[in-house]
Amino acid sequence: MADAVGSVGVVAPAARMAQVRAALEPVEFADATREALSPAINLLDLHVIKGLEFDAVVVVDPDAILAQRPDGGVGALYTALTRSTRALAIVHTDELPAILSQADGLHSLDGREPDAQWASLRREEAPLLAR
Repeated sequence: MADAVGSVGVVAPAARMAQVRAALEPVEFADATREALSPAINLLDLHVIKGLEFDAVVVVDPDAILAQRPDGGVGALYTALTRSTRALAIVHTDELPAILSQADGLHSLDGREPDAQWASLRREEAPLLAR
């Protein structure tokens, strides 16, 4: 996403933060819970995401965001889902919460070749990256 779209925010609930941090290790990223934001990939928690905007956002485990207290709930999930200006991805292992599973325009990727599947959703007449 960073190569195709621009700045990326990866929003994770507290219960998944260590796991997501470890998964991001192979790529260069800024841990915005501990350091300044970068122009590329940023790991964010529910405290940090408020008021920020990114070209793309990856929301990790929306069910855990809904369950997290005191910073979770519907308001926190809404905030996480509305921080992107160009692309949004939701990563989950369990079923999506009902409030998301019925959303219009939602496309599911099956995990095989996610880069190619995600790229196929791009509209040629509206490129994601201005050159």
